[in-house]
Amino acid sequence: MDILEKFSRYIQMARDAATMPVGTLVTYNAYKYDVLAQIYDKTTTCGLNVLSRSDRNDKLVVCFKGSVYAQDWFRDFWAWKLDWPYAKTTPDMSKVKIHAGFKDEYSSVRVPMLGELSDIIARRGKPQHVTVCGHSLGGALASIAALDIHESFDAQNAITSLYSFASPRAYNDDGAASFMAKMEYALRASYANDIVPQVPTINYKHVGKPVHVKQDMSVEFADFNKFALLCTPLDHFVENYVNAFKYLNNMPGMADLFSQNMSDDPADNLKRPVMSAIRG
Repeated sequence: MDILEKFSRYIQMARDAATMPVGTLVTYNAYKYDVLAQIYDKTTTCGLNVLSRSDRNDKLVVCFKGSVYAQDWFRDFWAWKLDWPYAKTTPDMSKVKIHAGFKDEYSSVRVPMLGELSDIIARRGKPQHVTVCGHSLGGALASIAALDIHESFDAQNAITSLYSFASPRAYNDDGAASFMAKMEYALRASYANDIVPQVPTINYKHVGKPVHVKQDMSVEFADFNKFALLCTPLDHFVENYVNAFKYLNNMPGMADLFSQNMSDDPADNLKRPVMSAIRG
């Protein structure tokens, strides 16, 4: 699998999330997708699209809109935790806590999103590989949605994975551990001195295998940790991420480097999910 090409493809989807009308055909890196759903909540301004690979009837993408309005940024930094309020299939989920602001944002679109996925699975009658992606606030919401989809559907219906970009931290320690134990695979990207992946700082954890892209286009397959005051919001813009991964995707040898360090084979990475039929 070309992991780098997927990063390039999914960050473009994250950039366009919630703007693609139902029934349109969109193309990313020569891959064509049908837009099956467009969901938006006016109160929270949370939005997403559900896409389906045109050449496959078992590949879905759920892409979440990132931070746009001031209230989105307020939620990004609203840092108290709440118990996991959604479906739970194992005892460890009782210890999972998530960021309160992200929970409210995600909850505003959760029911229609799960309903769309349930309808698609029922129509197709076969397991669906569901990739969830997002940039910024959308990355945090994608990480919550990925675990929720995992807990809401069984393994005969859905297999869930995550690609997140510039995501703030969304889980407590136990939540991050449960996420990583359950997800098929999860990958996460940060760029240069982007401040958003550095917050919230107290007792929050990232999820997913990390890659950090530097301004000189060198990469490190490790967490980027830097004192927030030394970071900048200027490196956070989604086009920085889009352009960086387009550039890397055209660099000789870079695809092999990503594949060697960020395998999305569950045997190399994370456990295969154990899901449950839709529980509401």
